[in-house]
Amino acid sequence: MILLALAVLSATLHPGCHAKARYRVLSFFFDGVPPPGQKRKSGGPGTPGQPRSPGAGPAQPIIASYHKPYGDSVKCANCHDANAPMKTRETTLKACRRCHAPHFQRDPSDWVHGPVAVDDCLFCHKGHESEYRSLLTAAPRELCLRCHDAGALLGRPYHRDLGKQTCSTCHDPHFAGNRLLLADGNTRLVDGPQLVLKSSLCCRRHPWLLAPVPVRRPSQDGLAGP
Repeated sequence: MILLALAVLSATLHPGCHAKARYRVLSFFFDGVPPPGQKRKSGGPGTPGQPRSPGAGPAQPIIASYHKPYGDSVKCANCHDANAPMKTRETTLKACRRCHAPHFQRDPSDWVHGPVAVDDCLFCHKGHESEYRSLLTAAPRELCLRCHDAGALLGRPYHRDLGKQTCSTCHDPHFAGNRLLLADGNTRLVDGPQLVLKSSLCCRRHPWLLAPVPVRRPSQDGLAGP
């Protein structure tokens, strides 16, 4: 039975397969497959679920983001091998790199986020659809706190009044040229006697930063290698 199902699914994922036939088979194996010609619905900011009237059945999560090959026209073969549909055509890293090259173009001196450093895109992102923006595997702050200690981070003065802001408001989740992955290019650590900050994201929240601030050279600050 399993071999028969895989054979049917394999034939369905073939690029030449008729759209309606693909939809019938895919919708049998997977939930939420959009009908032919219809895009997957997006649900706004990504709050999971909505209140439903009694007896209406279990609440379905709102889809806030979906992977383009999966949602637009169910182009499974873009990522999956038609002869082995449960497997990707190549490693996850190579598959992601083909379409998301900018996220891999980092400078050797950049500070790199842990999951990116080990090429684990699926640690933070889902491959098909998500209740959260950017195909995240969880709400942004919850996702960060899976690895980063909440007490240590949220107790710091500049983290206490975050409001609706997320960690990525100030930190790049992939890589950056700054310590602590600060996303603001105007605060890049430079090897010079002074760092003058221009009007920027950081300065709008911390206007006192607009004044020239003396900084130590990386070599003096213990940041440079031997």
